[in-house]
Amino acid sequence: MTILKLALIGAAMSLVSCSSPSKDIRSRVSKGMDKDAVLEELGNPSRSKRVDGADRWSYDQYTGDEKQVTHVYFKKGRVSFVGRDDELVKELKEMSMQKKNEPQEQEFRELK
Repeated sequence: MTILKLALIGAAMSLVSCSSPSKDIRSRVSKGMDKDAVLEELGNPSRSKRVDGADRWSYDQYTGDEKQVTHVYFKKGRVSFVGRDDELVKELKEMSMQKKNEPQEQEFRELK
């Protein structure tokens, strides 16, 4: 009886993790986590790829007929970004703008 209960709990947990929306993945994975912790939390990715020196794990999730893909990027074995591609592009643009503004901010501080 105990083995049956454990099997049912395990099956239920795997179904829940497969049907979780993208927001759920982002709440379960945070920057700085290592790969083992992500595997323990989310299980194996649907796909993995190396992009510009970073490992990218992709998790496919379905809501009805709609497919959502959430990516987990790793730099030096740690999570550096979690989200969709459009969110990554937005974050990279913001980071680029911050870097462009840094020299101007430094000059402004020196003038004070």
